[in-house]
Amino acid sequence: MMKMESGPFDLLDAWGELLMAFFLILGVVIAVSIHSFALSLAVMFLSGLLFGRLWYRQRKSLRVGLALATIGIILGFLLGKFFGHTQVVVIIFAVGAFVSYYIHYKGWISSVEY
Repeated sequence: MMKMESGPFDLLDAWGELLMAFFLILGVVIAVSIHSFALSLAVMFLSGLLFGRLWYRQRKSLRVGLALATIGIILGFLLGKFFGHTQVVVIIFAVGAFVSYYIHYKGWISSVEY
């Protein structure tokens, strides 16, 4: 087997940046395809709920990749939307994340490890 030489851009070392780029592009695609402001807020709230679950599962060893993916999805979504409600979108995302984290923390919903 051939061994990959480590060059200026090693894929295994840059997985966090690649994940952020993927979520950035995904956020732009989602934002451009949604034309309703209410639906945009619902999507960001659901994204926040998903981030809150991941945040709870990795609460003891928070990884940089999770933070980069979160920044990527929020930035991508904000870049894809052409209206000036950036604070509202970020607040809705944060509320969703904190609600999900709190629900998991209290044990109202359990996370199953696979």
